[in-house]
Amino acid sequence: MDANDPDLKLPEGATLAEAKVLDIEQVVEDQAGEERREDTNSDVKFALQAEVLFPKDSAKLTGEAKARISEIAEEIKTQNATRIRVFGFTDNLGSSAHGDVLSRKRANAVQGVLESELTDSTVTYEVRGYGEQYPISSNATESGRKKNRRVEVSFPARTTDPAWGVNPTHAYTSTVTRTPARTPHPAIAPASASSTCRDRSRGRPSRPGGMVCTAMTFSRRSR
Repeated sequence: MDANDPDLKLPEGATLAEAKVLDIEQVVEDQAGEERREDTNSDVKFALQAEVLFPKDSAKLTGEAKARISEIAEEIKTQNATRIRVFGFTDNLGSSAHGDVLSRKRANAVQGVLESELTDSTVTYEVRGYGEQYPISSNATESGRKKNRRVEVSFPARTTDPAWGVNPTHAYTSTVTRTPARTPHPAIAPASASSTCRDRSRGRPSRPGGMVCTAMTFSRRSR
């Protein structure tokens, strides 16, 4: 590269924009889509489908749900996180008011298990029920509605800047689909899959969106 190339020089009086660090995001999801983990430079987010956690139209946790939430609590301990967000979501069936109440009750139920597992008195929680807001799939089909019925648990990653919650302007995303065999945790699932790259602007802590482009392929080895 020629440093003297006139096309590389700034016009007189112009200055460079402030440097930004792009957020690198990796998404790991089991094949059935029941459990999803997203890791970025700033935080970790788990999303569990409501059918895995609760009976239909209920906020009472199943036995399996408590075991899965306990796994998330262990990851929170590993990350030394003390600020935790628990957000509940529903599909658009039924009244909006009912969805708001149900999603909040479900978020409260998940938070209750986390609180029993995390004995650190410095841990704080932000618990919300968003009802049918912020769908991650179309509500026109049952498969889409199933994805939207979920509870998300997010917390700062170990290397997070103290100003957690201030989202970067863009994120690049790689997606991995797990094989059918269950593993102790989504993060250690063996996979060999194509990756997608997304340049995504973020409007709020939980719901990114943006342009999609196909990218490289890669393989991951089980540990």
